[in-house]
Amino acid sequence: MDVEILETIGLTKAEIKVYFALLDLGSSTTGPIVEKSGASSSKIYEILEKLMQKGLASFVIESGMKYFEAAAPSRLLDYMKEKEESLAKQREELQHIIPQLELKQKYSKHTSEATIFRGLKGVKTAYEEILKTLHAGEEYYVTGGMLHHQAYFNYIAEFHKRRSKKGIKVKLLYTDLAKSIAERIQVLPGTKIKFAPNQFLSSCFVVMYKTKTLITVASKDDLTLFQIDNKGVTESFIAQFKLLWSQE
Repeated sequence: MDVEILETIGLTKAEIKVYFALLDLGSSTTGPIVEKSGASSSKIYEILEKLMQKGLASFVIESGMKYFEAAAPSRLLDYMKEKEESLAKQREELQHIIPQLELKQKYSKHTSEATIFRGLKGVKTAYEEILKTLHAGEEYYVTGGMLHHQAYFNYIAEFHKRRSKKGIKVKLLYTDLAKSIAERIQVLPGTKIKFAPNQFLSSCFVVMYKTKTLITVASKDDLTLFQIDNKGVTESFIAQFKLLWSQE
């Protein structure tokens, strides 16, 4: 039986083993439960208490002895529903304080100008900020060669579809090595692509928008993105981009 789903809804491995033992044993004292589940005798009451808090176990007292029982398996669905309702409430509360946190960050005296994102998830975090920041009709700039990371290119192709749908424009200056990704996105509205000699551009991908410059470097199995949030630096990168773009 696949028990991973029970872990995903918040049960520990020990709680799952004890719950299964209760299902097999029916009403039982702790001794057989420990033997059946393999749980530590010193931890069994703690585990049972947690199961009872989740509504997945209960006990009765007979002749001065506690007998524990498992709740009906359908209770697992009720428990999941309660968790979903709790998460929805937490999400609502979080949405209320996020504007305050963003305001606090905006006016912080010690805002960091350089950030490093590692792995595909980190790169996505930085790129998704582009879609949140720019509006329809606004434009940003990209230079790039070839990054040997297929998952990155698959994400970029999907990213540009959403970017185009939102009406954000982009000018991309690629080397011939990036033709494979260019072919996938050049038909999208708001997309302009030119190619430059390999010696004019580095193999990394550089994105310039607003005050931010994103520099992505990669190996076959790793991705690292350096984000520089500095108006002067970004304007310098954009000026260089426009100079190369104007060359025929």
